[in-house]
Amino acid sequence: MIKNIFLFSIASFFIFSIAYSQTTTERKLSLAQSYEQVGQLDNAIRIYEEIYSQDKGYIQAFQGLIRSYKLKNMNAKILELLEDRVQFDKKAVNYILLGEARWNAGKSSEADEAWEKAQKAEPNNQFMYADLAEIQSRLQLYNKAINTYKTARENVETKNGLTLFTEELSKLYIAVGDTKGAINESLTLLLESGALPSVEARIYALMQDEDNLDIIDETLNKFIDNNSSNYLANELYSWYQTNLGNHKKAFEYTIKADDISNQGGRLIITFAGNAEKAGNTDIALEAYQYLIDQGKSNKFFSSAIYSYTRTLETKMMFDKDLSEENIQEIISRYRTIVEEFPKSTTAADAYLEIARLQKDRLQDYKKSEETLFELTKEIPGATQSGTAMVVLSDIFISRGDLVEAKGFLETAKARYGRSNRELLEIIGYKQALIEYYTGNLDSAEALFLVLSEAKDNDIANDVLEKNSIISDKYKEEVKVKTFAAAEYDLIRLDTSSAITKYELILNELRNFDTEIWQRSHLILSDIYLARNNNQKADFYLQEFIKNLPDGVHTDKALYKLANNKVKTGEKDKAIELYSKILISFPNSIYLDQARAKIRELRDES
Repeated sequence: MIKNIFLFSIASFFIFSIAYSQTTTERKLSLAQSYEQVGQLDNAIRIYEEIYSQDKGYIQAFQGLIRSYKLKNMNAKILELLEDRVQFDKKAVNYILLGEARWNAGKSSEADEAWEKAQKAEPNNQFMYADLAEIQSRLQLYNKAINTYKTARENVETKNGLTLFTEELSKLYIAVGDTKGAINESLTLLLESGALPSVEARIYALMQDEDNLDIIDETLNKFIDNNSSNYLANELYSWYQTNLGNHKKAFEYTIKADDISNQGGRLIITFAGNAEKAGNTDIALEAYQYLIDQGKSNKFFSSAIYSYTRTLETKMMFDKDLSEENIQEIISRYRTIVEEFPKSTTAADAYLEIARLQKDRLQDYKKSEETLFELTKEIPGATQSGTAMVVLSDIFISRGDLVEAKGFLETAKARYGRSNRELLEIIGYKQALIEYYTGNLDSAEALFLVLSEAKDNDIANDVLEKNSIISDKYKEEVKVKTFAAAEYDLIRLDTSSAITKYELILNELRNFDTEIWQRSHLILSDIYLARNNNQKADFYLQEFIKNLPDGVHTDKALYKLANNKVKTGEKDKAIELYSKILISFPNSIYLDQARAKIRELRDES
């Protein structure tokens, strides 16, 4: 019994000693890792070396030494460690690291020898080749890395059948200037992985060097010939032709790609939209028309017909000889949308566009009004009907019928305001304007105050402008009402009445710092300029500058006067006025324009 107890005690002591020994080593390793993490590399190396000298099989200590030596640039120690390591541990990773250390030591042939041994040690290991090529790339040995990846392809059979290292090789070929190799690898990547945006980006980068263009063209032409039934190949080739400016050819291959991939027009509508954004309106119209011709059975028919009309209108806007016939053609297209898709939001948009063209282009306010009423009647639930009511209010404001205008705004607010904040802000702004025009300045001020946080930039700027004018009521309330009434005269196109009111303000008001005094000069100048009375237009600007040489809007007055002098051929005077903006108003919003005008006038001289 005593003997058994003694043997058990000895065994327990032996097991405890081993456990204690392992715990001590692990504690040392943790300490070394902590030193390494905080950058105390000398302490980390000392402990790693101690652990490794006791047990070379402790792989974490070996890896810690490699990391720490590298951080300290101790290549000689790395080389010594690895030369010893490969004597008993012939794993590929050790030969890869040894090759790196030898290369850093200037032993290039010995490095190649180590890397060859790494490949022989694990010839079927895909990750070995990846690690080796990564180190060679880091050492800028790009051709060696390329050869490593090529060897991997010869020796490693992938389970999914995909070509190894296409992405890596395409980048390396770019680095060594092998354009054809880079493109071929990218095209393989495209066919196997569908990485179209990535491949387009690489080819685009190569296209920036003119020396590459012939190779790119030859390679891509051969590629599309060999892969004509692949939709990605057709998409890429369409993108390529677009970049060359061959829009018709690009469209041809977009149609092929769409047909092959059974996308039912998705690629074509996208192509048309991109062409439209790029300003290539002719090919955009052709693409939209292609979908329209397929009829309502095509799911993109409504989008195509609406986009076609909008694009046609955009194109015609830049046509100086835009005729009534052209406008009627656009209106006819929008009418087709209404007929094909009645009660839809697309139809509601079409109604608004028709009304806008009738009012702004044809000056046919009666027809525009009829179209807007038709919209509110046919599609009362659409948000666009709220917009129509706001536009109707504008028409009635311009006619002087403020009661009717108010009614439209109140109805629009009640029906659509809660669900559309932007529309609600526009309605509030119009309501504030009506109070302003009719001289109810306190009510207008209160309404504009509510809109001071408006999200719409145009409204926000207009609200600031109106608030600055209304603030003059604390100095000259009667004249502010006169100014507001003059603005309303301009809305109603009664310029004679407006001139009388603005001149009354100038004749009776000597407070030059008020907004209404300053703006009256600027507006009168604009009115007379529109009447081709340059002498009067200049007079009001000169009076402004003389009486208020450093006001908030003086730079604007100087800029307008300078522009007028350019029109009358007084170039030296114009340069003098533009220069005054540069000298006296360094923060003016007209600074860049003034500089450009000066350069332009001096070049002409």
